[in-house]
Amino acid sequence: MKILAENSIFNQSLMRAANFLNVNGKILYDNKDIFNEFKRFEPDIFICYKENINDGYLRLFKKNKIKVFIISDQEINLDIENFQLIHQCENYIEKDIKSLFLPFGADTLLYKLGKVVDNLICDIVYDNPKKQHKDYIYKLIRDYNVRLFGDADNEYKILPQYLGFLTNELLYDVYSSSSFGLTFNSGNFISQEYYKIFSCGGLCLSMKDDIIYDKLNEFVVFFENEEEMKDKINFIKKQPNVRKIMINKSLKFVEKNSYIERIKQLLS
Repeated sequence: MKILAENSIFNQSLMRAANFLNVNGKILYDNKDIFNEFKRFEPDIFICYKENINDGYLRLFKKNKIKVFIISDQEINLDIENFQLIHQCENYIEKDIKSLFLPFGADTLLYKLGKVVDNLICDIVYDNPKKQHKDYIYKLIRDYNVRLFGDADNEYKILPQYLGFLTNELLYDVYSSSSFGLTFNSGNFISQEYYKIFSCGGLCLSMKDDIIYDKLNEFVVFFENEEEMKDKINFIKKQPNVRKIMINKSLKFVEKNSYIERIKQLLS
């Protein structure tokens, strides 16, 4: 079985999982070379983004009788735990070309459980802090022990709470040593940020999103405003057993939704 995938962080994680399972997975780095790559590699499965599909792609799919998986954030609210047929793509995909929806997952080969390190223990960590969330961030810094890291605006980089860019090994420990990993989800789907926090053994603190709330509310601390956020932070900090239970549930979710499992489902 051979899998060819368009180049993206998502597909790189998928191909890493495929190779881990001894499946021949390859990244298509240049879409302009797709016809030559199909001829050279002869894939059985192709993974692509809906917006890249054109008449040339369709002719190629039909000629090679290939199974196609579509990655589309916009459709993830259909069923974020299982693969779904893409009815919305009927004007793109002909009936004799099998097309399935492929959701994000947890890269357990890249992100792993860390250990609690004394000098990293804190209340909240936030990766890639955004300017539009500065009101929340500065109020959290005022009341809690906060650490920021990753790609940040310049106004955050001068703060003593900013750690810079972290190696993956340090990232694991940062999440495992903090009470919460903060994210402001947007897009109505389970983003990579959730999976990263889960995989590293962190407890996710997130702005509430109605689309995914029912799927994740047992192990994500959702909030709708600043007051609710602080109330929940203070409650969890006083209830370590509750935090432990929620993290264990998130780790079970990761097991079922890892990229390794995605590949297994893809091949079934």
